[in-house]
Amino acid sequence: MRGIWSKLADDEGMTLVEIVIASVILLVVLTALIPLVYQTTLMTAQSTAQTKATNYVSSFMENVRAMPYEQVGIVGSAVLPGSLEPTVTVSLGDGYTIEMSLAVEWVDDEEMTGAENYKRLNIDATITAPGRKPVTYSTSTFIWGSPYTTGDIVPPNVAFGSASPGSLEVVSGSSVPLSGTASTSVPGGFISSMSLKVDSSYVPNSTLETAQFSPMDNPASTGTWLWDTTAILALKNEDGTPLLDEDGNPIYKIFSMDGKRLLMVEARDNLGTYNHATREVIVDNYAPSMCASATAEAYRSRAVRATWAQAADGTDPAYAYNVALFREGGTDALSTTSVQQVTTTDLVADPFSRYYYRVQSKSIGGRIEADEWTTANTVTTAPELTGTYEQRVKKTGAGVNARYTLSTTTITDVTNPAFTIDGAVTYTLWRSTNLADLGVAGKEYKTVTYDSGALTDTITDATSYSEGALTPGYYYLVRATFDPDGGADEEIVLFTNKGYVPGVKISKDATTYTGTMVMSW
Repeated sequence: MRGIWSKLADDEGMTLVEIVIASVILLVVLTALIPLVYQTTLMTAQSTAQTKATNYVSSFMENVRAMPYEQVGIVGSAVLPGSLEPTVTVSLGDGYTIEMSLAVEWVDDEEMTGAENYKRLNIDATITAPGRKPVTYSTSTFIWGSPYTTGDIVPPNVAFGSASPGSLEVVSGSSVPLSGTASTSVPGGFISSMSLKVDSSYVPNSTLETAQFSPMDNPASTGTWLWDTTAILALKNEDGTPLLDEDGNPIYKIFSMDGKRLLMVEARDNLGTYNHATREVIVDNYAPSMCASATAEAYRSRAVRATWAQAADGTDPAYAYNVALFREGGTDALSTTSVQQVTTTDLVADPFSRYYYRVQSKSIGGRIEADEWTTANTVTTAPELTGTYEQRVKKTGAGVNARYTLSTTTITDVTNPAFTIDGAVTYTLWRSTNLADLGVAGKEYKTVTYDSGALTDTITDATSYSEGALTPGYYYLVRATFDPDGGADEEIVLFTNKGYVPGVKISKDATTYTGTMVMSW
């Protein structure tokens, strides 16, 4: 006990060795967290851009729906003129800008009489911000006009019932409840017929009955109808015989394809007056298709830029993608990233390493085909140049006759390859006071082969400077040329980032200047 009380009374603090050990542990922990912070930053920026785009486009569409129907068209259009500009650019704040390309077209509905029954608004949006990748977003919606514009005709009031899914709700399966209500304010009037439709076809149930009703009430209700979103119908020729494929099998049509579907409640009163209500929902019964292609590109030294072909989910693009990063030859994913409504993302990587990735499409409800991945090509990230320097000033003379010369010693270090190569890496070093000379053939400083990646170089400046003069700065660049192991000869050339050793302002009191190179791409 005497020993314990003695230690508790000791107030001498930590020893130098303990402080050094604690500092090393802290440095190791912080270094391990850097890639995670970088990955989180990339994903947050993409998510922010996507959210801003979606919110703005949704608000814009609501404003268009509130416009007079005859104004819903494009300024100067020969087909469907209106008051909408073909391109709209808006600043969203925080540096984000959205540019939308608009198109409006007529829809000729085969279930309705006449032509040009309603309009469809298509929007392609791109959101940008300085220093960030553009994010694209595409959507469309139907615009319906009032069926009556003149006279004293009063159409029925039509609405979806409370059992129906909400706007843009995700639905699936064979028992999605739907209902509608209608009423008329015409004295003595009643609702003579009602129906439920999906994309202008009558909604089917599991026995392929269609949702048509003759309520003869005011107000009236369809009752709850169980919509089979998986229902299929065998296609037939005009004479009623089944359509067959090239193998002689019947051809089926899915009533309600995955993707955005337009639901409609229709009603007529005993005077033949008609009205309707519409709502979009998202059907999700199946996983999307595979991506047709995937391309990897090394983005400098610490990222692999993944770009893939958009997959189809029914009639819409796939909602999301899983992107898994692998080292060359590896089968265990280093990281898996999930992104929504984009077809490109940056994956955090290490310098001078070889990677490939795989991408898998995913529906809005998370449906995937577990074995359906598209594999991209293998790429090599660039090596990184780091360095330190020491500049020594030598003085001759005194007073007004004092002159100074400068000697600069640099230690440049280049990342070694994290994979097997044939032979050795050849490093070519450029050093110049002119940034434009870096990487130019014939202006190399030296070519070396070294496995350590470190090169010490001393520059002796013969120029004589006076006190207060500024010496020139030097730029550095390294090219790595190598042949990866594993097959046919494949010479790959990669450049590092640029290093810069700044000049110094000669001072009579300072004799040595040290520092770390300034790095940039």
